[in-house]
Amino acid sequence: MLKNVEKISFVGGKFKEPVNMELLCNNGGLAKSALVYGRNGSGKSTIAKAIRKIKSDEVSMIAEAEMKDGNDNIVLLGDDDKRKIFVFDEEYIDNNIKLQETGLKTIIMLGEQVDLNEKISKVEEELDIINKEYSNRGKEIEEVKNELNSCKSEMKKILQEGWADRDRLIKGSKRNSSVTNKIYDKLMSLTPIDKKSKLDIEFSEKEKTLSKIKSGIIKSIEYVPNLPYDYDILKIKDLLSKKIENPVLTDREKYLLKIIENKKSDRLYEMLRIFEDESTKNCPYCLQPLETGYKNDLTISIQKVLSKEVEIHRQELRNLIVDEIEIDFAKISELNESRNLKNIVEEVNEILLDNNNKLQQKIDNPYNPIEIDDTQIKELYSKLRKSLIEVEKERIGYNEKIQNTKLIKEELTKINESISYYDIKIPYRKYKEKQKILEEKQKESEIKKEEYSKKKVELEDLKARKKSVKLAIKLINKNLEYIFLSKNRLRIDYRDNEYVLLSNGNNVKPSEISLGERNIIGLCYFFADIMQNKETSKAYEDEYLIVIDDPVSSFDFENKVGIMSFLNYQLENFLLGNVSTRFIILTHDLSTMYDFINILQEINKEYGVKYKGKVKKIYNLNKLKFNAFELKNKSLSKFDKRKRQEYTELVKKIYEYASGKGDDYDIVVGNMMRQVLEAFSTFEYKMGIAQIAKDKDILKIVPEEYRNYFKNLMYRLVLHGGSHREEQVKVLKDNMNFYNLISTEEKRRTAQDILCFMYLLNERHLVSHLGENGDINKIKEWCDERKSE
Repeated sequence: MLKNVEKISFVGGKFKEPVNMELLCNNGGLAKSALVYGRNGSGKSTIAKAIRKIKSDEVSMIAEAEMKDGNDNIVLLGDDDKRKIFVFDEEYIDNNIKLQETGLKTIIMLGEQVDLNEKISKVEEELDIINKEYSNRGKEIEEVKNELNSCKSEMKKILQEGWADRDRLIKGSKRNSSVTNKIYDKLMSLTPIDKKSKLDIEFSEKEKTLSKIKSGIIKSIEYVPNLPYDYDILKIKDLLSKKIENPVLTDREKYLLKIIENKKSDRLYEMLRIFEDESTKNCPYCLQPLETGYKNDLTISIQKVLSKEVEIHRQELRNLIVDEIEIDFAKISELNESRNLKNIVEEVNEILLDNNNKLQQKIDNPYNPIEIDDTQIKELYSKLRKSLIEVEKERIGYNEKIQNTKLIKEELTKINESISYYDIKIPYRKYKEKQKILEEKQKESEIKKEEYSKKKVELEDLKARKKSVKLAIKLINKNLEYIFLSKNRLRIDYRDNEYVLLSNGNNVKPSEISLGERNIIGLCYFFADIMQNKETSKAYEDEYLIVIDDPVSSFDFENKVGIMSFLNYQLENFLLGNVSTRFIILTHDLSTMYDFINILQEINKEYGVKYKGKVKKIYNLNKLKFNAFELKNKSLSKFDKRKRQEYTELVKKIYEYASGKGDDYDIVVGNMMRQVLEAFSTFEYKMGIAQIAKDKDILKIVPEEYRNYFKNLMYRLVLHGGSHREEQVKVLKDNMNFYNLISTEEKRRTAQDILCFMYLLNERHLVSHLGENGDINKIKEWCDERKSE
């Protein structure tokens, strides 16, 4: 719970090692508040960031941060506790206050409006990017479409010169067939029926055939080739291998047998016919007369050699001699199978001739058996029969084609499509690749279009939400009026669905709003933000931990009284509203530190009366207090007001600025120099700033070589810059910041002039106030530089 928090432990930023800061320790009494004074760069803002981290804000520079009680136990905070922590610092102002120029006026956005406006700007940027990407996709789509059209043109040209011309020949048209978009996909969906080289030849042959059919050159084939006989190879083989026994012969009969063996059996038969003839008286071979007995003996010898069995065998052999197979191939030359058939017939005829020769050889010499191989002739005859069947099928098909050209046209169309597949294969592949790219680009384009639509809706929703945000203008303007003691000095007005910032009732530009004024607007909104959605009378009754980092910056000295009065009012209401509400206030300004000490001292008096009983009951403490610290060397030490003098601190700051440091004082250094010189002149000489550099008695104290320089010094221009509120308001209207009239270099020189003037008038006074922080030798150098001027 927040009421138990006494310490802040963290590491990060300027604090490289973990620190445990006892900001709200209750030693000696209930610490309602903690004041921390520290120079710029001491680490005050890091403390505020650490508390932001505990609050669950995103703070990358803080590695770890946690809150602890008085016994160093970690205080676990719930979401409700964290929502009660409020931190006012530069980050809060940056995140919640935005000024936007619109024409001649300034639109002011606070709190949620700032976040919404940033989201709107981000979405608008995203919309612009998406729109550009969508536009680029459109250009890319057009480029791919052009490439697609180029591919289509290439394919169309190829098909017009190839497919369309061949299709014309098939259909017998005078013009090439039209090439449509559908034909590309149709062709490429096919599986080619053969290689392109073969398809080209086949198309040419079939197209010629079709032309001949149409012209009547090709007629139907009526000739049917067939086998003229059955070839009994087994019988041939048996007869050739059959052996006939030789009879017992006389020498003359052996001679006659030898005639047979010499393949002259026909001659022997001729002799038998002659000698059996009774009219034959003389031998026709030797011309000698034939005796009847000799003639009869010779006839008997011949008949013995030419027995009946031999005669029968020889006749059987003669019966197996066949003619060659003859087929008129010219009549079937259009048939593809005819070439195969011709080769088979040639092989068969060659074997038939060889077998016929062997049969004749056996006829001439029937007593000698002959062996043959029947395997080859069997195989060839099988092939021959199959080929004849194929020829007949082809003949029938061929005749059908001639009688009906539709079939051949269909075949030619298929061949044409297969050829065309190869023709456009490469450009089609390229076409499909481009088509795939186009589909992807179109898909991306649709996605971008959808993204754009969604972002557009998101943008409209954000704008609607921004319009619906209602600010507590009344309360903010009341706070501004409290600080500036004027209703119109700065005011927020609601016009045309926008919050407009006015100065003295007039429109102003963002450049005309000083950083100090912007910070004041942020402070007013900060307390209005705490009280958001709560009744004013009850808002202070809740428990809070409120952190305020540098409420009066270097740019706010002109409005310091108003700011401190406003903070006094808020501190009193919040601290008195709830016994457990506490403040942590951090400042770099010593005078602001003193003011807060005085404010809290007064509040504690009133608080002690109101909550004395509750403090005892809740915290078991008898009194109230506030803790005041100085942050130095990354550690807290007790702040002792008695050891500090505002005048001394201002002298040190002027010296720091004159030495080329303290850039943060650039805008307010005029006010600081005026205060120091005014105090110095009043205390030492009881006169004002304007008179001190002209008083003759005072100038006599200054060595003579410096008098003329300081008498004519125009430093009053700078010194008056911080003391005229009315003039500053006028300058705001004229879009000119008074301090811009004088350069930083001139202001540093003026700071040196003042220190030199004080040193020459009262060296001991200046040395005592500067202490260890000042180098008198450096001041002497500045004085020497002014001798010659």
